[in-house]
This record gives sequence, structure tokens and C-alpha cells, in this order.
Amino acid sequence: MPPVIFALAPIALLAYTGEALTGFGATLVAVTLGAHFYPIDQLVPVAVSLNVFVTGYIAVRHRSHIARDLLLRRVLPFMGLGLVIGLALYPLLRGVALKQLLGVMVVAVSVRELYLLLTRTPRAGKTLSVLGAWVWQFLAGVMHAFYATGGPLLVYSVSRLQLSKSAFRATLCTVWFTLNAFLIVAFSVNGRINPASLEVTAFLLPVLPIGILLGEWLHGRIQERHFRVFIYALLLASGVKLLV
Repeated sequence: MPPVIFALAPIALLAYTGEALTGFGATLVAVTLGAHFYPIDQLVPVAVSLNVFVTGYIAVRHRSHIARDLLLRRVLPFMGLGLVIGLALYPLLRGVALKQLLGVMVVAVSVRELYLLLTRTPRAGKTLSVLGAWVWQFLAGVMHAFYATGGPLLVYSVSRLQLSKSAFRATLCTVWFTLNAFLIVAFSVNGRINPASLEVTAFLLPVLPIGILLGEWLHGRIQERHFRVFIYALLLASGVKLLV
């Protein structure tokens, strides 16, 4: 077993427990913390591969909660388009500070929504316009192609639709499973998934069932309003991580 596994295993447990609880954030947490111990270019394919197992489980187990109309008519088409364009632009824009721009946007919207929720302002969670949601979802696809961290933008747009916590989680997990399966094919073609990354992925697989069980247990015990506050607090932390 490579020694780095002992550093990555607790990070993976934290990341995928959060994914099973909320439906997003695992790749961002895993890459941000894991980068201290493992090269980012090699870590992203590992995190994406592990993510497919967790999101696939949640999507299948809780498929009755998936908001299918939202998923098929809005999220997947526009985020999928952004993903394809992002993959095409990556060689041209690599190195541009897009991650910092994403961080600024995420911090700004998270602070605003947390303020509205905590002060119980009636505008808290006001639904986005259809055009606004499309823009956020398209940009989420672009950022997902670049850094596999398009989650914050998609989460912001979906969180404004007043879905139940179960529908929110199941729908997001279905999105990540679909898009990350596509990324795995792309990573396999360009060589980012290779015997070394597969070895690390295999050694980290045993922590996933523990993370799923913990996330499921926590999800069933958190109130809807507290869940929304937690989502925006996690988004704020994600934005800060992207900035630094």
C-alpha cells in the first residue's frame, strides 16, 4: 500500500460522507485537502472515479426523489453543453485564474443567501429566472470541465428551486454520476486515468461504504431549514477554498 493512502483515506471519508449527506462537495473537498499530499493533476481522476461510486449509489437508492423534469430539460442539457465547451477550451485557457473568479462568485452568493436565511428575510431562496438558471448551469459545466468543481454554481441554481432536501440530494447525485462518467471516459482517453491512479483509487474504495452510511444517517436527522443553512455554509467554505 502506498504510504500516501494513510493521508488520503481520512480525507476521502470526510469528502464522501459530505457527498452522501448533501449531494455535492466531495471532489472539491478531496482535491483541496488532498493536494497537500498528492499532485492535483493525478488526484482529480482519483476523486472523480470515487465520486461515481457514491453518487451512483445515492441516485439509484433514492431514484424516487429525483426531480426528473428539472434534470432532463434544464440541468443536464445546459451543464452538459458547458462541459463539452469547457473541455474544448481547456488547452487554450489553462492557467487563467478562472478558479479564483469562481471562488469570488461563490463567496458572494453564499454570503447573500446565508444573510437572508439567518435573518429570515422573505426573499431568502427566491427562485431564479429560467434564463438565470441556464447561465449558472452552463458556467457550472465549464468549471466542471476545467477543475471537476462545477458543483458550487450548480448547487446555487438548484438550491433556489425550493426542492426538498431528499430531491435536492438525489437530483444532484444523478448529475454528478452522469457527468463524471463522461469525464472518466475523457480521462481514460487522454491518459489521466492510468495504472497509478487506478491503484490509489482501489486502495481508497473501502472508505466509501463508511462514508455512505454516515451521510445517510445524518441526512435523515437534519431539518429542512438547517439543511439549507448548512448547504450555503458549505458553499461559502468551498468558495474560500477556491480563492486560497
